[in-house]
Amino acid sequence: MFDILFYLVENFFQNGNLPDNETISRQLADAGFEKDDISEVLAWLKGFDYARPAIEQDAVDKSSGFRVFSIEEQKNLSSKARGFLIFLQDSGIISPYQREIIIEQVISLAENQVGVDEVKLIVLLALWSQHKTVDGLVLEMLATNDNLTAQ
Repeated sequence: MFDILFYLVENFFQNGNLPDNETISRQLADAGFEKDDISEVLAWLKGFDYARPAIEQDAVDKSSGFRVFSIEEQKNLSSKARGFLIFLQDSGIISPYQREIIIEQVISLAENQVGVDEVKLIVLLALWSQHKTVDGLVLEMLATNDNLTAQ
């Protein structure tokens, strides 16, 4: 799945928005991706559209609690990836609410443990799907792959 996600970022990010699903499907099929994989990615991308009531978002963002990762989250996110998410939140790049959506998206992948590079890609997709402006330095940090294997 990550190969399709990398392809989407490389080919559509500079346009500012993802095109409609039909256009994405056609372009991915033309690039040689399998129909089932394309459908899976499109369904997965809808997870970023998941909108909770504003009151819940506000409560998560204003919480002063400490985030403890569940056993499932620890299994699916490497320790470096968890630390990177906390760094992004502490730096104000993502909100606690965005962090939760990103974690949900990682868990929904049901693949091997996800490392920092994969989290960078998912964060970039999350910010992109929410039409958030990404600072140039942040974009450079998120677009730089240190190592494509899970850490």
